[in-house]
Amino acid sequence: MFKAVHQFCLTRSDLIEDVPPFVSGINTLGQHIAAISGMESLLSLRPGETARDKNNIRLALCRITSSAVSACRSFAENGHDSALQNDLSISLADLKKISSEELPDIARNLFNRIHPLAPQLAVYGLTNGIFSAWNHILNTYAPNFKSPRAAMLQRKNLNQCFIQLFKDGNILCSDFIDPLADTFKEKDPEFLKNYLLSRSFTNIGIKGGMIKGTIRSNEQGNPIQGASVTLVGFGVVVKSDEEGHFLFKAVKKGTHMIRAEKADYFTKTSHSFELKEGGLANIDFELNRAEILQY
Repeated sequence: MFKAVHQFCLTRSDLIEDVPPFVSGINTLGQHIAAISGMESLLSLRPGETARDKNNIRLALCRITSSAVSACRSFAENGHDSALQNDLSISLADLKKISSEELPDIARNLFNRIHPLAPQLAVYGLTNGIFSAWNHILNTYAPNFKSPRAAMLQRKNLNQCFIQLFKDGNILCSDFIDPLADTFKEKDPEFLKNYLLSRSFTNIGIKGGMIKGTIRSNEQGNPIQGASVTLVGFGVVVKSDEEGHFLFKAVKKGTHMIRAEKADYFTKTSHSFELKEGGLANIDFELNRAEILQY
């Protein structure tokens, strides 16, 4: 995905370094990759506490913190701010050595030190979306570290942040980096050709598939607004709109069930169904009013 573009452009740093906006765009893309990687670590958690889950949570916080610190350190070096450089004298290796209990406090202190500089750091790749993802991971670290089950309760907010990062990344590429790459079509057509090849992978979009459907009343077929629809086993909950429609995005491929419920109606769970990578499953519900079936 974005990594293909980022890694390719880094191999041609000799070419793009003469175009500062291009370098700035690639730096920003690198920050998005770090944030997306962190969110993926949390979204991949499943019920059941394992050493691997705990390690993924630690790495998520370490990576996004290290990435932000690195960008801010470049800002401090360019501005000859030795005090800020000293405050940021910590590396990814250092973060990995910190105990699990101390890590969130240290990462939060770094966040609080860096966040006020956000307007000045945009050119170094630290956008509002990056800070939002970093803050999400900080806020969810403690409960998730105690039990990955807690991630299921927060998955909706994490998923929204994850999707927004992808949208921001695609906008960054299409509106900023792509036009700059196009300026090389005469100077180095081979660069542009390979750039577009790497770029094609980002057009695949968000991993996983989608599940959509409609919830109606069994009496007259009227749509039911505000019904809760749960992705069973994952804790993701969405609400049906005024037309009874609901939608899950970026759902991992595999076998799934969903459950629909609303006050004064009997709860109904779907049959199990397979969702393919990039696929779309359509699951509709008809709910029976509770009082109609009570005698």
